Amino acid sequence: MPFPCLTCRLLADSLQLYEESLANNTQYSEPRDFFLGSPANIQSRSTATGCTSCQSILLSTDHSPSSILTAHLSAEQPRVSIVAGELDGREIPAALASQRKCLDTGGDDEELTVNYFLTTRAVTPQEQCARIVSRSHVDMKVIESWIAHCDVYHKHICHRPYDTYLLPKAPLSFIDVYNLCIVSHPPVDKDDPPPRYIALSYVWGNAQVQLALKENIEELRRPGAFGEGGAFILPRTVRDAIELTAELGVPYLWVDSVCIVQDDADSQKEQLQGMGAVYANAYLTIVASSSEDANAGIPRVGSSPVSDTKKEPVQRVITIPENPLIRTQGRESLDQETLDSSSLKWNTRGWTLQEKVFSRRLLGLGHKATWTCFGGEWTEDVSLPSERFQAQPITSRNDKKKMGIVTWPSIGEYSTLAAEYARRDLTWSTDAINAFLGVMTPMAAWFPGGLLHGIAEYTFDIGMLWDVGPAGMHLRRGPGTVQPLHATNFKHPSWSWVSWQGDLRFDMWKAAEDYSFPRGPVILHPLATWHKQLLTGEWVNIDNTYHVVRKHFQREGVSIPEDWTQHTDGQGKVCYQSKRHDHIIPHPAFTYPIPPLVRYRDIDQRPFHPHIRFQGKLTHVLIHITEEDQEFLRGKLFESDAALETDLMSPDGFWCGRITLHFEKGENVPSTHEVEVIAMSAGVLYLKAPSRIPHMFQKVRERPGFEDADVYEVVNVLCIGRCVNGMVYRRALGGIWKQAWEDLVSEDVELLLT
Repeated sequence: MPFPCLTCRLLADSLQLYEESLANNTQYSEPRDFFLGSPANIQSRSTATGCTSCQSILLSTDHSPSSILTAHLSAEQPRVSIVAGELDGREIPAALASQRKCLDTGGDDEELTVNYFLTTRAVTPQEQCARIVSRSHVDMKVIESWIAHCDVYHKHICHRPYDTYLLPKAPLSFIDVYNLCIVSHPPVDKDDPPPRYIALSYVWGNAQVQLALKENIEELRRPGAFGEGGAFILPRTVRDAIELTAELGVPYLWVDSVCIVQDDADSQKEQLQGMGAVYANAYLTIVASSSEDANAGIPRVGSSPVSDTKKEPVQRVITIPENPLIRTQGRESLDQETLDSSSLKWNTRGWTLQEKVFSRRLLGLGHKATWTCFGGEWTEDVSLPSERFQAQPITSRNDKKKMGIVTWPSIGEYSTLAAEYARRDLTWSTDAINAFLGVMTPMAAWFPGGLLHGIAEYTFDIGMLWDVGPAGMHLRRGPGTVQPLHATNFKHPSWSWVSWQGDLRFDMWKAAEDYSFPRGPVILHPLATWHKQLLTGEWVNIDNTYHVVRKHFQREGVSIPEDWTQHTDGQGKVCYQSKRHDHIIPHPAFTYPIPPLVRYRDIDQRPFHPHIRFQGKLTHVLIHITEEDQEFLRGKLFESDAALETDLMSPDGFWCGRITLHFEKGENVPSTHEVEVIAMSAGVLYLKAPSRIPHMFQKVRERPGFEDADVYEVVNVLCIGRCVNGMVYRRALGGIWKQAWEDLVSEDVELLLT
């Protein structure tokens, strides 16, 4: 390696001495500020001396040709800052002092460009530092250290069997990574350890993926079936995952395409319902995070060549001797590209959400390796203190580093998963339920009646109050399908959030979850009766009994159910807790006891039509759309979906409430027009807690007469449209002021809502 120039040698030696003094807590008297010169000076030194450090400074920093570069050492990471600015006639010492002052004071000087760099040394155990990322191979030592650390220090949060004991189990098949064939294992009891296996989460994309079928499954069980010259050619991503699994010393790999017999309807349904258990019981899940399809392979893993389409370098590195410097985005940002990054195709696909949620430990593999578990979130390019210490006890549900299974009756927490799923893509709209079935299955056990198309029957009134955010939404349709809603043959119901993709809001779910403690600001009462229809034609009540249970426990002298205990908080308010929720940290409290858990096998699994029967009140109102709103929507709908929150008016022109409309890209924008709305529930909203008021009611507080009001009584309405087959479909969610509702002319109706 060529010798560095004197300037770079001085910087390297000073940095080493400085970090030694920081580590030993001794006095440092050498330079902390260094004049590097103009880009032309630096290039000239590099050419004259062969200094590769100079060349890497130019490649790794943002600067203009006329700027002067200075380097500065800091006691904290990022340890080195290289500042580019103009001399403007100043002497070099003055420029150094000025640029150092800007760094020390955190000043914002638009004429200076600051480039921050991490060193690869942590001078204290509490300090983060950088790691060099190879472009050719993943750092197996780092991955093995993550696994070992989690195995030892995260047992209390990443290895908890009670998170998965309710999940339906199914017989599993695996790829034997040593014999390269399919092997089968029967389901295990909750007290028995499952076979150690790794699961693969990846995007199929447009690749032609060979599948396990009834006609070939026996052949796939023969040793060597997936080997060179075998009968079955696996996609490159799967082949790379097999190699990595074997290198980690794990005997089995689970891959959906070959571990589920794809044309066996009964087996496939059982496997889909048990999908949560597949990922939850895996030793870890490999995520092919940057692979666009199944044949893309896993970068830097396996022996098969993988085309690297990422043109820019993984890291920008200044190669000073003994201690390379790694560019980071800013003083606070370490540029950790984790599995939550919206730029990853894997993170936009509907099917991968349940894999992300149920997996206890996610190993993301792309141009950088990442690790996500309940106790930590790490990346290959940055070494964090949490990799070296035991995870702290979790004291809040917000402390978890990743989304997990909802293992208690909280529609508020369930709504977080629903919102995440709603923004994700599905190639086929018919997968809308199946791709989320793994998440819904354990959740269903916590509510009487389970879930009906993604909505808890026990709190059906609350479940119908999902809404749309500013970015809008559109119906999940198959490729090339562009039918208008009134002519659509709905495969999944318009009334359920599952059928829609986009910016969905569920803040009313959290606000109206009145059994939680402390309770939300909205108390609901039903105004309608709902029924669902079996495929045999029989009509069955939708449970919706939340209000019955609430009234029961509001009576005096009611005994507390078994497994429940009564408590008083610091303000003297009574709450209840159940032993069934002891595994939740912190132990959740309830305003009143709720019905016990129902085993999944005891939930009614009979198939129902997507439509439901509504019996209640219908009225007509005006949706008020101003010319300004029309102009805004036209501009938005030219490029994307959009939504508009606006006023509802009575037919004689008086304000009566608010509604949120959604429009699909390219849709025509209407002017003020009359619509039909049906009354679903009545609510009492407490306005004295502004931060907890659902978005739809924020504007209500600004209206004359409501500024100082304590409560707002509202009728929650569904704006409906008429289908060509005589049914009605969901158009929008609105809220009508109760006093205004009573002045409207309404009629009793019975409708089929599809």
